[in-house]
Amino acid sequence: MNPQSKRGARITFLGHSSALISIADKNIITDPNLSRRISLFIRRRSALPFTAAALPRIDLALVSHGHYDHLDVPTLKKLGKDVPVVAPPGLERVLKRASRQVITLAPWEQIKLQQVNITAVPAKHFGGRPPLYFCTGYQGYIIEGSAVIYFAGDTGLFDGISDIANRWKIDAALLPVGAYEPPPFRENHMAPEDAVEAAHILRARALIPIHWGAFKLSLEPFTEPIPRLLQAAERAGMKETIRVLEPGESLTIGPLPEREL
Repeated sequence: MNPQSKRGARITFLGHSSALISIADKNIITDPNLSRRISLFIRRRSALPFTAAALPRIDLALVSHGHYDHLDVPTLKKLGKDVPVVAPPGLERVLKRASRQVITLAPWEQIKLQQVNITAVPAKHFGGRPPLYFCTGYQGYIIEGSAVIYFAGDTGLFDGISDIANRWKIDAALLPVGAYEPPPFRENHMAPEDAVEAAHILRARALIPIHWGAFKLSLEPFTEPIPRLLQAAERAGMKETIRVLEPGESLTIGPLPEREL
């Protein structure tokens, strides 16, 4: 993998909600899951672009919530026990199996990784990791350094998107676009149309879809989310905002020139 620019960030989609964000000389991985299954019955339907061993040095892992497709203990163990993991409260006992450094943040709390600020932000979802943990947190993250990246984790469309938009100028928004059928699922998962609306509210320069193409988790046709996203973006006049990355593909995005800020 090529190193990122000193200004801007390089985002590599790894599949599902996993992305490698290289920013300000740091490598941050979101909801790392490089497993071929998340249960006996749910197998990965797309090829893995990398093994954990093929990734560059990971400086930080971000976990949005405790569901098994987002918090994958086998992958975290492969990254190495010295990799710090940031997660919402309630998951400490699970994560201590995989990392010696577990950092919990609640929404709007922040940590600093040298030149990179990490802020937990609200989401509309639900936590839990049965059978032992039923009440755990859930959230997204703002990664702010030589660019500003919003990783939404798993969420439905909610009013708090406006709060995020009011606090940051978003260069790239990693927004979920799958697991929205049957209709009640849409309370806690964005449909493609919701992701386009969220990107509009955020005034994001780029929308990178996540939470698609790896695991069959709901009733919509497995290949539907991306064509439906592109159609929704075209109707909204936002086609140029969409950046669909196949697993293993990267996008380099820089901050706005000062005259445009």
